[in-house]
Amino acid sequence: MEIGLVIGGHYLLQRLIKQGEYCTVYQGFDQLFHRSVAVKAVPAAQMSIYRAAVRMTSQFSYPNIVGLYDLVAKSDKLYLVQEYIEGDDFAALLQAQLQPYDVAEIGRQICSALIYASSSSRRVCHGDLTPAAIFCDQRELIRVNNFALPCDLSYFTNWSILGGEGAPVSESDLPLGVVSEGRLADDTRAVGLLLYQLLTSRPPGTTVVEPPADGRLRFPRSVPAELCEIVARTVIRQHPQHITKTEVLYDELKMLSEMLEPAAPVLVSSPVQP
Repeated sequence: MEIGLVIGGHYLLQRLIKQGEYCTVYQGFDQLFHRSVAVKAVPAAQMSIYRAAVRMTSQFSYPNIVGLYDLVAKSDKLYLVQEYIEGDDFAALLQAQLQPYDVAEIGRQICSALIYASSSSRRVCHGDLTPAAIFCDQRELIRVNNFALPCDLSYFTNWSILGGEGAPVSESDLPLGVVSEGRLADDTRAVGLLLYQLLTSRPPGTTVVEPPADGRLRFPRSVPAELCEIVARTVIRQHPQHITKTEVLYDELKMLSEMLEPAAPVLVSSPVQP
């Protein structure tokens, strides 16, 4: 536990956020710029992996991607200083009363981040698009984190029961973050899995959704058929219209979210009575 430690001369570690498999995440305070930061403390055994991820993503600058501020290296540990997101994580989104429009819009924004990262000038796939990578800030902007980091294979293996015939992830022999057709298809399917979790029926207070034991997609009756169909086509690899490209999923979700977007309230002024 490193709470109270100052790293890099001005980053004060204030509280533990999460103890992960590969790193420990703290909320910190940048005493130079007077702002909150998130700090990932990476042990020596994982330093090369995180350095490689930083090399691939350090120039990212996009509204839907969590920003990287600084890198502090010590002999036995590496600290990644990132933007601290005030808002909700994926568990909080599961507890919110999201409308179909909200879910379609979340999917569209995640796709936007993936398209930016994999574009010709960057060529980075995500590879680990699990609930832990998704945040929603106070402006209701979706923020994606953890590009080019080790894949949570157990997560994708568990969710393979939903039409995920074949290997849970593609081309695992490639270096992390390197773009390939199979990996881009995996990222696209991962968006569908996240949307399914947000749409499925669950008891109040649920923070984690488990895949259905029988492998069948089930949607509440309140979910429009068009949204159910998009999610099914994204998740089920054997679907005759299976969506494998993030750009295609983005276009379909954008069209649907425009159709589902609630109408703005009309303010009607009353005549002034004498």
